[in-house]
Amino acid sequence: MQELQLGSTDMVISGGCDALNDIFMYMCFSKTTALSPTEDCRPFSDAGDGTILGEAVVMLALKRLEDAERDGDRIYAVISSTGSSSDGKSGSIYAPDSMASHWRLKELTKMQGFLPMK
Repeated sequence: MQELQLGSTDMVISGGCDALNDIFMYMCFSKTTALSPTEDCRPFSDAGDGTILGEAVVMLALKRLEDAERDGDRIYAVISSTGSSSDGKSGSIYAPDSMASHWRLKELTKMQGFLPMK
């Protein structure tokens, strides 16, 4: 993002993959309290009881909005702000603090001048 904002590049290709869900990974996680016993992790709920294992792959081409419009690119989303949150005080690395996440989302939306939908 910063490279685009500074104008030192015109496009950033970014991606991520999580496909390491073999039996060894399951066995490692099953020795912790990280896995949801109900298999319904509810990530943004105080009733969340852990995580579930899954696999995903994503690739994104990021450009400045004016460049994408000029080039006739199909625009799927516009990033208006970025931020992160990690208080390091939650029960485990696999169970983020819902109050800290809520606070950060509130701060980000306030910075952009809009309120999230209810």
